[in-house]
Amino acid sequence: DNGIAPYVAYTESFQSPATSGTQPGVLDPTEGEQYEAGVKFQPRGSNALVTLSAFELTQKNVTGPQQPDGTVSQTGEVQVRGLEIDGKASLTRGLDLSLAAAYLDSEVTSAEDGTQGNEYQRTPDYTASAWLDYTQPSGAWKGAGGGVGVRYVGEQQVSNTNEQQVPDYTVADAALHYELGGLDPAYEGWRVGLNMQNIFNKKYVSSCLSSNFCYYGYGRETTATVSYRWQ
Repeated sequence: DNGIAPYVAYTESFQSPATSGTQPGVLDPTEGEQYEAGVKFQPRGSNALVTLSAFELTQKNVTGPQQPDGTVSQTGEVQVRGLEIDGKASLTRGLDLSLAAAYLDSEVTSAEDGTQGNEYQRTPDYTASAWLDYTQPSGAWKGAGGGVGVRYVGEQQVSNTNEQQVPDYTVADAALHYELGGLDPAYEGWRVGLNMQNIFNKKYVSSCLSSNFCYYGYGRETTATVSYRWQ
């Protein structure tokens, strides 16, 4: 009744790594293990939910970089510890807010290439996002609405050597949507939308596989959607 709900979780996983063109031709699966504990809180008398969690993820049999002769070492171990907070709330009738942030402390805990103790590649230290959405609850424009938001991804290492970094970046998104039930009750459940990512068409590097092989993030991208939700 106090709105507080603690939880714990444990997960195991495995994934077979790519072996094409490598020596030896068959590699052991990369095994993962995750511990997580957190608490969910719904303040009494409010339409809001906040989740705070702490976690530790460990991967074993992580493959190292492929050598010129095609051999791949597989003695690596990587550990990521982090904190994450997520919140959702209805501020007023029709106005909803979503916030999320995470901190990741990554480390190469075992390696034969001299990178032990370094940060793990392509793992940003910080991520955060915010989204504000409004839907007109009544009147002539009932069902019409839109939203705006931002996404932030912190600096990340290009490789486990930690010699080069991918800079942090922030992009903005927006959306327009209309629930057709506001036009005619016969269309209740139908929704049309127009979603736009990176509305300012910002040019940024999203990740790198090596110092000379990087990816740009998506430019401005617009998507139209039609959906139906059963009541």
